Amino acid sequence: MITLEYPMALANPLITIAPNASFCLLSGQGADRTEKSKIV
Repeated sequence: MITLEYPMALANPLITIAPNASFCLLSGQGADRTEKSKIV
């Protein structure tokens, strides 16, 4: 599971190094691959 394991592999050491750091995950899940979305 790349969507879970990769972010966790980054976040776990980050919390040890910088406990007050923020981690934001941006996902493309559900993106319109046809590029014909009406949302701009």
